[in-house]
Amino acid sequence: MKDSIPPFVFVSYSRADLRLVMDLSERLRGRGCQTWVDVENLRPGDTWKAAIESALHAADAMVLIVSRKSVESVWTSVEVRLARGCGLRIIPILIEPVALSELPDTVTEFQVLNLNGASRRTLVASAADAVAACLGLAPRDDPAPATAPRPLWIEAHPKGVADPWHHQHEPHRPVDSLRLRLDVPFDPVRWASVMDLADTAPRATLLLPRTVASHEAVVLAAALSGRVGPERVQVVTDFPTDSALHRFAPILQIEVLSQVRGALCLDAKEAI
Repeated sequence: MKDSIPPFVFVSYSRADLRLVMDLSERLRGRGCQTWVDVENLRPGDTWKAAIESALHAADAMVLIVSRKSVESVWTSVEVRLARGCGLRIIPILIEPVALSELPDTVTEFQVLNLNGASRRTLVASAADAVAACLGLAPRDDPAPATAPRPLWIEAHPKGVADPWHHQHEPHRPVDSLRLRLDVPFDPVRWASVMDLADTAPRATLLLPRTVASHEAVVLAAALSGRVGPERVQVVTDFPTDSALHRFAPILQIEVLSQVRGALCLDAKEAI
């Protein structure tokens, strides 16, 4: 690892721990690391396994968030197996009471950082310091400055479908925004984590293509509006103007921007 290249960390976790992972990723970036978190780095149309393998081959280490949900996760097991195949150093961080015997055999040879019972703030700070030390980064003499909450950019996709519609919005995504992919029908645990992140976001933009079922689009928009307030929600969609989503928008008091595929409407382009 060259001094001029920031260390690259792949983060493996369960969706139930998304909010903590995003806090940790932000802290690690503040310590000079590059991080790879699936919800931020996967792009529409990516093949998940190929994208994960590519990221692991480029990584200097894997941070494994160990919780009750992560030890049950099939994808976490796959990522750990791929990481071992790449010869990656794995840094397991225990955040909940989990017996070490429940960890994959490929992980038990690594020393576990036990932060079970720590407050979120202490956990994130201690985990970031430990990972930075493992990667040879100099310790900080001063506490990391607090970072301002970032706008959310939520891309809804029908499960298993890659829709290029999202690509044309990329130039309008705020550069400091947190991009999240949401497969529909959505996993309630995953949606709860997205809502936790939305609580602190100054604004949430929800991209809803017409390939999402109309009733599911309404449910997503209503849930987001009800959680964070309609004044902080913006929906961008190519649903026809006579759709249920447009009919319910005045009731939900949310801003819905219509977009024709291939060209953004002028008001949408200015608002995003």
